[in-house]
Amino acid sequence: MEESDAFSSVHCHDPVDVMNRKSPSVDGGLLNKFVKRSQKLFKTNDTFTHQLHPDVINMENFFQQQAIEDERRRFSINILTQNRIIINISGVRFETYKSTLEAYPNTLLGNAKRRHQYYDSVTNEYFFDHHRGCFEAILYYYQSQGRIRRPNSVPLDTFLEEIIFFDLGPDALAQVREDENLKELEKTSLPRNRCRR
Repeated sequence: MEESDAFSSVHCHDPVDVMNRKSPSVDGGLLNKFVKRSQKLFKTNDTFTHQLHPDVINMENFFQQQAIEDERRRFSINILTQNRIIINISGVRFETYKSTLEAYPNTLLGNAKRRHQYYDSVTNEYFFDHHRGCFEAILYYYQSQGRIRRPNSVPLDTFLEEIIFFDLGPDALAQVREDENLKELEKTSLPRNRCRR
């Protein structure tokens, strides 16, 4: 019998017959050990209808689990992208989460109604024609729970104007004044009589 005939006849018979056959390419003892080992591992008498060993991957379940995980990832990505906001400051785009901005609802960016007037539905972003260098510090105010620092490259008066425009409030202005060693001018009351002025 040729080797190719032996191979085809081996695959046509029952697995038990295969153990009893003598094949030039497969040692009967080696095959017998393999069948006994697989029966021991899978705790069954039939090596072809066994349940899968924990180390063996069931591809049907694997593909189902992959599909479920992919759907979960897509869902969570959609939620994250819906919660993300793109802010365009004179051509430079910044991204942050709505929840980051909404932690300060009294500010321009933190209030959805006030922010909406700057929304561009074509580009799906908020557009402000304002100082780019200032905005990094403005956004940092939201991300750092209220800390604000003027960038060295930005003039003080420009920075104060941007704080007022984005309506960060008196606390932010007070921080900048303190950092810059500025004192708020006290109002002096003038006498009512014109002669004494």
